Amino acid sequence: VVTTFFLSFDRLGAMEKALLRTASLFGFAPIPCAMIEGSPDQMQRLATLWSEESGEATSETSVQKAPTNLARYSLMDRKDGMLTMHRMEWEIIRHKVPSTTAPQWLACSAAIVVRHAPNEAPDNPVTWPSWDILRPHAEAVAKHPSALHQTDSELQIMAALRDLHIAQGRFADALVIGRQCLSLFT
Repeated sequence: VVTTFFLSFDRLGAMEKALLRTASLFGFAPIPCAMIEGSPDQMQRLATLWSEESGEATSETSVQKAPTNLARYSLMDRKDGMLTMHRMEWEIIRHKVPSTTAPQWLACSAAIVVRHAPNEAPDNPVTWPSWDILRPHAEAVAKHPSALHQTDSELQIMAALRDLHIAQGRFADALVIGRQCLSLFT
């Protein structure tokens, strides 16, 4: 399975590979296409970062075309406005992020989540359906071992998750995130 995966992976451009890596940093849950496609600047930064890491040429593929190319190689599914990937693929890619550039990948991934988050406070029940979709991705970025939580986006995610957990009565989860936030400033 891994050999077949890498045969397909090697045929991809930098944008597609950047999208796969970004998806692996999110939670293992469907990813809204709008979240990826609505962040072309961040995705272009990640494609450039991929090219710098790998020495591959930068990609001419647009962020809107990348999911279609990934679906063609059966590396991602695009259905009902959501992107999904196989669990084994998610694990393989997730564990191949170099520790030297992981903070940059996480900062851009956090910015993508923040950009897609509702404008209203997460303690407003109107936002909860949106947060139900975003929460696994926000939590994965916030809890990743390489996260430094030094960017505004990373801190915004942590604060939003804390407020969401409090509003929904998940006080233990809110306490964990609150302690993480406090440890950053002590």
